[in-house]
Amino acid sequence: MPYVAPNSSPPIGHQHTMNPAILSDNNRISDANSMPQVLEASSSKIPIVTLKEDTMSDLMAARLVMSFLGHILFLKNQVPFPVTQLTRIPGGQKNLRALKKREELLASLDTLASHLNTTFTALSTALALASSNAEEEPSGLPGDATPHAKSGSAYLAIALGASVGTSRARVMLGLDGLEVKIWGARDDDEDAVPDYDESDSDSEAGSGSEDEDEDDTSEEAESDCDSENETASASSHAHSSSSSSPHPPSRTPSPSFDLPPPPNRSLPNPLPPPRPSQSRTVSYAQQQDAHVAAERLLSRTLATAASADENATDFSAELAPTQTHLLLRAPRRFAHPAWTPQPRLAGTMDTVLREFRAEMSGSDNGGKAKKKAKSVEGVWITCRGREYTGRGAEEEDEIAPKEEDELIWWAWDGKLVGFSDW
Repeated sequence: MPYVAPNSSPPIGHQHTMNPAILSDNNRISDANSMPQVLEASSSKIPIVTLKEDTMSDLMAARLVMSFLGHILFLKNQVPFPVTQLTRIPGGQKNLRALKKREELLASLDTLASHLNTTFTALSTALALASSNAEEEPSGLPGDATPHAKSGSAYLAIALGASVGTSRARVMLGLDGLEVKIWGARDDDEDAVPDYDESDSDSEAGSGSEDEDEDDTSEEAESDCDSENETASASSHAHSSSSSSPHPPSRTPSPSFDLPPPPNRSLPNPLPPPRPSQSRTVSYAQQQDAHVAAERLLSRTLATAASADENATDFSAELAPTQTHLLLRAPRRFAHPAWTPQPRLAGTMDTVLREFRAEMSGSDNGGKAKKKAKSVEGVWITCRGREYTGRGAEEEDEIAPKEEDELIWWAWDGKLVGFSDW
């Protein structure tokens, strides 16, 4: 059967057709690539999360701790679902015991979140005061704070077990680059005091001398006026007694003295407007975006910790639901109603901290102790431009700081108990 063939091929269209779904996905990818990367991650024996900020605020530290705790509870089999999804589980009336455990855990987590918002504020102030004391006495510097710096390090431990000493798992969280400052102190205290210039002091001195001259002049004028009045009255009495005239003598008016107007005194300079602090320059929306980006990076780092390196830490473990203890390393001057000092835990937790630091620096110090003890688990969160060198960790034990600046372990007084039924 004959068929008709075209003499030429059809013209090429100006734009290639594309599936709308693929086009929208490509647009999302291009938009995501065009957005500035707030955070960066790096992998090592201990997972490291690197923030792009120069310092870590107290609010960001609190958010990261809550996010890290939620992941650890799920990876250690303390909750059947991620913490963010526990509130979405329908509350049936079949298992009231499981419902009660879930509500107690969620209430404890809510209380902990509110406590952490002020915990790192108090810790920042304590480290700042310790740094100020160290500048006066360099030998009294604790290892987690450096003089002439606005940031420091903080350590938080999560122990799962009936007690800290008999815990079956201990996870360390290091926060490097925590903003260190005395909260509540104004940055513009010097500007709040009015400055008096030399010209103002000279003008005040000059006005004072002018006032003294005016007082002397007025006194002399009053004395002259009184003497003239007495002379005039005596002469008038003598003239009236000697002879009488139809016209009374004219009285000469007393001279009038016009006082000069008071000089214009210079007023002190008004108070300058307060300088906007650095925290006010960042809007609330930008802070929330940075916090969410940091939490996502931490989640991704924990998810890929084991797959990135064979020697990396694997946080997943099948543990029976038990109690979770939170420990914070802070100076003795640290004050918070939700944290109680635990000096008796110094031996146990300092050993765990040394092992964690050894894993961070890659050294094999204390290899025999590591064989007997459990593997160290933890995450190191730092800011840009900061590298962990391990310097100062060994010197900390040799330094004898002031008693109020000594770093000890503090325990959160709340209660976190896991559950498996739902």
